[in-house]
Amino acid sequence: MFKILVIHEFACSRIVDHELGWIAAGSDDSTGQPLSGGVVSYYDGGWKEFGVTDTSGSISKPLINKNYTFAIIYEGTRNELTQNTGTNPNITFQTVNVNVQFTNSQGLPHGEGTVSYYGGGWRTFGSISAGAANKELLAGSYTFAITYDGAINEKVQNVGTDPLLVFHTVPVKVTLKNSLGNPLSGGSISYYVGSWKSLGVTNSAGEAGKELLATTYTFSMNYEGTLNQKVQHVGADPTVSFQTIRVTAQLRDA
Repeated sequence: MFKILVIHEFACSRIVDHELGWIAAGSDDSTGQPLSGGVVSYYDGGWKEFGVTDTSGSISKPLINKNYTFAIIYEGTRNELTQNTGTNPNITFQTVNVNVQFTNSQGLPHGEGTVSYYGGGWRTFGSISAGAANKELLAGSYTFAITYDGAINEKVQNVGTDPLLVFHTVPVKVTLKNSLGNPLSGGSISYYVGSWKSLGVTNSAGEAGKELLATTYTFSMNYEGTLNQKVQHVGADPTVSFQTIRVTAQLRDA
C-alpha cells in the first residue's frame, strides 16, 4: 500500500510521516511492509515530479492546499487518484498480492513454470514453486504469461477485481492404431515447441500421454523407421491420433 498523508501548516498542504512528523509520503504493500521504488508525481498545471519511495517506503515534498491528481508508477503500472488535500489529508494507493497458480488437469500443483507480465514491457513475475508464485502489483489490467516445457499461455486480467490467476495444463494423449483400429506399441512420439521434445513411446494400448499447456504443437510419430507429423491445438482436442495403412506388396513375372 502506498500512503500519502497531507496536513496543513503555515497555509500549506504537506505530506507527513505519522510517526516522525516529517514531510513524507509512505508506501507499504498489502501486508503493511514498506515498498521502495514507487515513482510519485502530481498534476499542477502539468505533471511534476514528487519523488521515489526509498527503502523506508517514504518521500517528502511541501504542497499548497488544493485539488491535485496524484500518480504512482510501480513495476511498470500507473495508478492515479484525484483529491483535495484540504478536504481529506489521506491519499492512499494500494497494491494487491497477486497469486498465480499452476496446476495439471486434475488440479494438482506443477513444480515448475516461469511467469511474466506486461507492464510497459515484459517483466519477470517469478518462478512457480509448489504450484504458485506471488507478487505485489498495483491494481489494474495486466497480460500474464506462463512458460512451461517451452510453450506459452497468456491471460489478461484485472488484478484489482480478481488477484487470483489460474493456469493449467491439459492431458494430451497420442494414439497409434493399425488400419483395423487395433493399438500399436513401439511408436516413438515427439512434439515441437521451440525445439523438438520427447513425449514418449506408445504402450501396449497404443497410447502415450503428457500434460501440456493448451496451445498448438507439431506432433511427430516415428514407427518402423517412418515419420508422420500432425499439427494440432490440444486445447481444442487433446487426443492426437496416428494410424498406419495396410501395405500389400506383390511380385509378378512378366
